[in-house]
Amino acid sequence: MTLATAADTTASRGWYASLGPEGRRAFWAAFLGWGLDAFDFMVFPFALSAIATTFALTAREAGALVTVTLLVSAVGGVLAGWLAGLLTRGRGFGCLGNIAVGLLGAVVGGYLFTLLGFRGPTGFLGSIVIACIGAAALLVVLNLAARPR
Repeated sequence: MTLATAADTTASRGWYASLGPEGRRAFWAAFLGWGLDAFDFMVFPFALSAIATTFALTAREAGALVTVTLLVSAVGGVLAGWLAGLLTRGRGFGCLGNIAVGLLGAVVGGYLFTLLGFRGPTGFLGSIVIACIGAAALLVVLNLAARPR
């Protein structure tokens, strides 16, 4: 690395250094959310080839499967986050907040159901129920942790 390259690298990080604590938290929340979403979507194509082979799907049908999966996961995130917000706060968090809470809730709910040894409901509605329970549990814990002592 030359001196000019090192200076360019330092200058390109200036935007991060100029962020306050709230801006840095927002950056990392967005980065981790994007990473979780990217991981989920990047794993799906690996499974899609096996699914397409098993069920003898055409390329058009496999493409439709990907599209429907992405749309339904967004709808599920919005619904689960909104329901969890209603249960714990009496209102939702806005569209993006509902998606974030719903996605995190799905992870927490899946972990809790596995940890407790429950199989849980299946299908789209079952996923909504598990994500909503996980999101509500997550919000209760965060609300307890954020209370002044």
